[in-house]
Amino acid sequence: MITITGAAGFIGSALAARLNAEGFNDLVLVDDFKSRPDKLRNHENRTCLHRVDRSEFPEWLKANENQVQFVFHLGARTDTTEQDKDLFDRLNLHYSQDIGGFAINTACLWFTPPARQLMVVANTVTAMTTL
Repeated sequence: MITITGAAGFIGSALAARLNAEGFNDLVLVDDFKSRPDKLRNHENRTCLHRVDRSEFPEWLKANENQVQFVFHLGARTDTTEQDKDLFDRLNLHYSQDIGGFAINTACLWFTPPARQLMVVANTVTAMTTL
């Protein structure tokens, strides 16, 4: 299976469409579907195995780790007017660290934008050195 976080966003939905066009239909689309049901329209005419809510994805990933081959981690809080630092840390930093940790621990292939990779690795090393 191929998972795409941020799958209902512009880039994630375009990626899902392209993967479907290339014959990849074993997709798991991850996004904030519970509080944003309007995002489901971005998946119209997409073939996928599952749609998983962002809040349930870490547990879903652990339960299905032996079936996940690749993770495209594109999901992030991108609202430029959001002032809640804790929300940004939870959704952009810690969530990315969890997914990156999964990929490292299971040897799963993953892609995340380079700036986020650097942030995740740097913060993971910092956390590990303070243990």
